[in-house]
Amino acid sequence: MDFPHIANVYESIAKAYWMLNRLDEALEYNQEALQKFIKRENSGKKPIDLNPYNHYYQRRVIIKIYVSMALIHQRKHNHEKALQNIEQAIIWGEHIVSKQDYTLVDVYYLASTIYHDMSIWDKAYHYALKAFNLRKDFRDNNFTVLDNDTKEQSLNNEEYIRYIPQLLKASYSYLRETVETKNESAMISLLRDSFKAVINYKGEVSNFNSIVSLIEAQTDNQNTKESIGQLKKLKTNLSKLYQNFDRDNTQKIEIIKKQISDIEIELSKHSNTFKAFLELQNITYQDIASYLKPHQLYIDCIKADGLYYIFTIDAQGNIMMKHTPQSFEDKLKSYIQAIKTKSYDAKYQSQEIYKIFGFYQLTHYRDYIISPDGLLNFIPFEALHDGTSYLIESKTISYASNAKEFIKEHRRKAQTRSNGDIVVFANADFNMKFRDGSRGVPPLLNQSFGALEGTQKEADTIKGYYPNAQIYTQQEATVENLMNVHNPKILHIATHGFYLEDKNMSNSLQKSGLALSGAAQAKKIGDTRGIVTALSLSTLNLAQTHLVVLSACETGLGDLHNFDSVSSLASAFIQAGSKNVIMSLWKIDDEATSKLIKAFYDMIAQGKNYKDALRGAKLTMIEQDPFHWSALTLHGV
Repeated sequence: MDFPHIANVYESIAKAYWMLNRLDEALEYNQEALQKFIKRENSGKKPIDLNPYNHYYQRRVIIKIYVSMALIHQRKHNHEKALQNIEQAIIWGEHIVSKQDYTLVDVYYLASTIYHDMSIWDKAYHYALKAFNLRKDFRDNNFTVLDNDTKEQSLNNEEYIRYIPQLLKASYSYLRETVETKNESAMISLLRDSFKAVINYKGEVSNFNSIVSLIEAQTDNQNTKESIGQLKKLKTNLSKLYQNFDRDNTQKIEIIKKQISDIEIELSKHSNTFKAFLELQNITYQDIASYLKPHQLYIDCIKADGLYYIFTIDAQGNIMMKHTPQSFEDKLKSYIQAIKTKSYDAKYQSQEIYKIFGFYQLTHYRDYIISPDGLLNFIPFEALHDGTSYLIESKTISYASNAKEFIKEHRRKAQTRSNGDIVVFANADFNMKFRDGSRGVPPLLNQSFGALEGTQKEADTIKGYYPNAQIYTQQEATVENLMNVHNPKILHIATHGFYLEDKNMSNSLQKSGLALSGAAQAKKIGDTRGIVTALSLSTLNLAQTHLVVLSACETGLGDLHNFDSVSSLASAFIQAGSKNVIMSLWKIDDEATSKLIKAFYDMIAQGKNYKDALRGAKLTMIEQDPFHWSALTLHGV
């Protein structure tokens, strides 16, 4: 029997023994497979052809055998032998494996874990970074296809999501060593590379999907629609080629990549939105630092393998990195519950989070821009306490979903000025029945919407400051009227928000939305014309809008389990063009909301910018429980 077949049989037997935890037998069969290979080379027969594309499957099996043996030795805690085998896998992989094959990703990843087990931190970091970058290159080429189901499955696959935790773990271990040895150049290099990996990884897929969906929904140009359709087909075909390892697809891949590039260039000519996305494909720490002022600090958080890693960068490009303890997630859950229920324990719990973040070391900055992840999306950082005062008393705080969104908003230049309108939607008639027309799709919601009569106070308050404001209430507060809004200066929406726990919905922007007049009919008879999803809201024309205020109930809700960051209504309105969005993390009582909104618009009338106005409004209520003033948060620049 020819070697590849024998090797395959032995490798399969070894795998079976591995699954039975009979490691010695598994090792024996793997070694036998390699001996057959060596025997063939020494027999005088025609040697194995090392041409990159001949006997491709055979060489991948050989690499897999070395990897398998390394794993066995690693499990047996024989790290020296594990290292010998993984080094052989690296030699074979780097000289023989095609660039379209991500076999090397697993080899580098395993090498990183072995070096980490041996406390050889620089090597562990080196190979973790190589594994991550190679895997990201593969993802960029493969998973930008607009097949959301495939992407969601892949992004949540354990085999995929392990690379970022290993990189961060290895980075942090190596960072400690560079600090101890005072190796400043190595420390700076690893911080920059690790930070670059995080900011180019976080939110990437959702950004691309939303950009293309936004263009497709907004355009009336048939050629553009056809181009997007062709782009989808080409990227689907590219994905299939990248996953076919048994033949040389290099030429086909290059042809399709050229076709994709041509379409993207053509799209960018007609769409500033798409052009902006292409310019954000590979950002660096300098890109962020260039938009920061001396008193500002950008804080990026990413959840990985149960830990939260925290990066900070200032205007000089100084980067810091730390991670939270394993118990941090439980502390966040307890704090969120405590602040929402106005528990007396909330202040004490917030002090623990304050200390873990290390804000006491960052006192010389007075403006924080925070990009949260996981449960941090539901934390009002303003309400964190240092034992003496709340963070908001000394800092101005705003939020960005990811670094690319932060940079994109700074780069975006309005082509025309806002029309200056102030538009308000409040006190919707959720029980309104539609007079005519067809019903919507089957019910998206299985919840009721109670009247929000208190939101009328918000509308009256705004009318007092802006007598010419357009006010939509009761049966005029409809989805149709909202979708016809065009570039107001301020769009204020006081209504219910919702979030759908539906695993069958692959596009996260379909899961959240707003309830307006007639929304109750969605549950009663399936008429969904009274609700509007974030995906639809992202197509609004708000390119010159300065601010959207969502004083709705729990408009900040999002998917905590979504790997590519939490989606929310704030993202939808920012995608629609609004420069800033204020949203609510939980339901606030009418009286507190009315006071906060009045104080906010009073601050604007005094000439304050939106960040300072929201902070000032909260400070007027600082003596009250933070439940009443900390729920509203500002997203934007």
